[in-house]
Amino acid sequence: MGIRYGDGPKQPGETIIYGMTFTPGDAIATGDTLTGSPTVVITRLSDSVVVTSDVVGPPAITGMLSGSASRSGNTVSAKIIGGTDGQSYKITYSCATTLGELVEEDFIFLAKEL
Repeated sequence: MGIRYGDGPKQPGETIIYGMTFTPGDAIATGDTLTGSPTVVITRLSDSVVVTSDVVGPPAITGMLSGSASRSGNTVSAKIIGGTDGQSYKITYSCATTLGELVEEDFIFLAKEL
């Protein structure tokens, strides 16, 4: 499956839950399901800095993942906070499957003050 893009920007002050569904026959094998605990990594695209959690710096960067990623069925969700106006970010969702695969999907969004 290709990279997915946000329908619109996320304002830096917003807290938004972004979910990624791993559809059998598309993102995962037919008959397969997600299992276990998923992981999420958030990367700032302009310089490839990982901003999932706080970065000491300099400059210091506040992490963008609030809490931990969660899984419900074949959907992985992450609560995203913050972001810098004008910056694009990539969320990489990863999870194991019942057939022993490790699957990964990417979602890109823009932080923009409106």
